[in-house]
Amino acid sequence: MKALNATLPTQGLLNFKNLVYLDLSFSTLHNNFLKDIGKISSLKILLLSGCQLSGTIPAAKGLCELKHLLKLDMSNNDLRGTLPSCLANLTSLQQLDISSNHFIGNISISPLGTLTSLHKLQLSRNLFKIPISLLPFFNHSKLKFLDCHENEIYADIDVPNLTPKFQLETLDLSGQGDGGVFPKFLDYQHKLEYVDLSDIKMKGEFPHWLIGNNTKLYTLHLPSCSLSGPLHLPMHSHVYLSHLDISDNSFNSPIPTEIGVQFPNLYFLNLSGNGLIGDIPSSFGKMSQLIKLDLSNNRLSGIIPQDLIVGCISLFNLILSNNNLQGQIFPEQANCKELDRLLLDGNQFTGSIPYSILNCTLLNMLDVSDNHLFGSIPGWIRNMTFLRVLDISENKFSGTLPSNFVPPQIREVYLSNNRLQGPLTNAFYNCSELMTLDLSRNYFTRRIPDWFGKFPKLSYLLLGYNNLVGEIPIQLCNLGQLSLVDLSNNNLSGHVLPCITAASNKVRQEEVGTNPYMASSPAYMKQPLEFTTKSISYYFQGSILKYISGLDLSCNNLTV
Repeated sequence: MKALNATLPTQGLLNFKNLVYLDLSFSTLHNNFLKDIGKISSLKILLLSGCQLSGTIPAAKGLCELKHLLKLDMSNNDLRGTLPSCLANLTSLQQLDISSNHFIGNISISPLGTLTSLHKLQLSRNLFKIPISLLPFFNHSKLKFLDCHENEIYADIDVPNLTPKFQLETLDLSGQGDGGVFPKFLDYQHKLEYVDLSDIKMKGEFPHWLIGNNTKLYTLHLPSCSLSGPLHLPMHSHVYLSHLDISDNSFNSPIPTEIGVQFPNLYFLNLSGNGLIGDIPSSFGKMSQLIKLDLSNNRLSGIIPQDLIVGCISLFNLILSNNNLQGQIFPEQANCKELDRLLLDGNQFTGSIPYSILNCTLLNMLDVSDNHLFGSIPGWIRNMTFLRVLDISENKFSGTLPSNFVPPQIREVYLSNNRLQGPLTNAFYNCSELMTLDLSRNYFTRRIPDWFGKFPKLSYLLLGYNNLVGEIPIQLCNLGQLSLVDLSNNNLSGHVLPCITAASNKVRQEEVGTNPYMASSPAYMKQPLEFTTKSISYYFQGSILKYISGLDLSCNNLTV
């Protein structure tokens, strides 16, 4: 049924006494509808998602009279209050979806515990209090799908030694809360396919037995669960598991050497923020279907194993940031034709940028900042035609910039805190898509090129702490999107351009839609921009940059 913008007159519907299926989703209904719907006592399926219903569910009348109801969907409304006890009358109900409302109350004392015919129950995005033991549902022998994410999960004080009658296939309790210990009812589950307990604090080690007991499990999400102890894997290989996220826990142990053999069909693996130590196992090369691998923010050491780069032929994102990895940043042999993001920042890599990265023909983002790389910047980077973000800041690169060394579609370039020198010549001459250019804290000389005025989308220009001379080119007045400009600590002379001053004082539009260039800005923009004012350095990154304006011309020879 097509959604109606006006309030739907429902009086006539109430005359259809034999109606069994009614779908009014995304229509606008009067609140009295929930009181009157009981007149259609034959209803078996009632769909009221997105109907702008508000207030509480009427007690005793209306919904509570639909004793033949098999499926009820009241999601995406503005319903609130506790669930009325009369809902216990709906003993035939098999599917119930009341997600995305404002219901409150403890599930342990709600009527849901009596609806033992339920197969599928969706309570997500409400204000319920739900015990992590799921004790209220232990008699629901038919329950297979339970979605409770974005409610408050709490630990039971005393849980009886009972075995649940259900065998769940999908379980989502993610959101917030302190669950105490890892839930014991999961010991008895053998048909799980999807489990998400994200952001629930629980004591215990990584539950490798959960994977071993459920041979069809394909997704396991346990990030930020306060798990600790060594990271153990199940005894046998698990061929169904495709998504594993156990980031931001405290394992503080090596990655098991045979992880690639144990989980050969993983698509997504996130082990970031766990204090992991030791080398990156070469068995990762066995994961030929791996799309995303995130090992960032650990204490891993050693080199990037060549087996990883050669064997993971489907790899789209490789994130190894903030570890203690050493050696060359990329093996000489590489089979990474699908790679889109390569983040190696915050390590101890040495040497130059290897030519093998050019094999990553679809690379969109390359971040090797904050390492110990040296040598000159290779001119072949211009051949990486899909590259949009290049960050090689905070290294020891030297020499001059090659002419046109970046592809013309580049959007963000970060070269700060290196030892680059010489004139800027035409390094970025044809980069019409450029939005961020940070060349600060190097040794660049001569004038700011006039062709800087040909970057119509340029918003952030940082040239501070170099040896630039001459006047500020008037062509910068053509840059209508400039919002953050740092030309400080150079040897610039001449007059301050009024247009630059006006740009620094402009009020940024808070709606991205008013700025077509900002609307097309890439989602990452994760690199922080350093901006100094009154001798204090500030770092801005992410979406906050949309609202920042600034101009620093200090420590030059300029006149007003």
